[in-house]
Amino acid sequence: MIEKTSTKPKKRHLSLLWSLLLVLTLASVWLIGDMLHFIKTPASLEPKEVVMEVPVGMSVPALSELLHGQGLVRSAGKFRWLVRFKGAARQIKAGEYQLSTGLRPGELLNKIIRGEVRLHQITFPEGYTLKQMAELLEASNVVNAESFIATANNP
Repeated sequence: MIEKTSTKPKKRHLSLLWSLLLVLTLASVWLIGDMLHFIKTPASLEPKEVVMEVPVGMSVPALSELLHGQGLVRSAGKFRWLVRFKGAARQIKAGEYQLSTGLRPGELLNKIIRGEVRLHQITFPEGYTLKQMAELLEASNVVNAESFIATANNP
């Protein structure tokens, strides 16, 4: 006698598989669209200048949280993903940055990767001693006088 196997369980499994594939495809499309929107949209439509310090050795999660806290990116998690996607985790440059909330996250990341730090224009009068230079730099909020002297005396 020949056994007859039912095709209903196979059809049901196939239907579940197609449904799962459809859900995964829709979720992927939504995630990609959401990330593209994040990358192309600035944090604010009313740009505001923000001065912030990126210390030496700052981690990507810490940088992402700092940028989010300063209102420069809308999502710290998405910015972390962007840094990892671009392979830029080891390219972050320390320094003082003057950034705008009107920058898109990709532009913001590029400035930090290139090290486009804030520049200070200081004029030292001729004949100034190291100590006088240090005092002028400290008065201009550029650097601590003691740190400057220590660095200048370190060959």
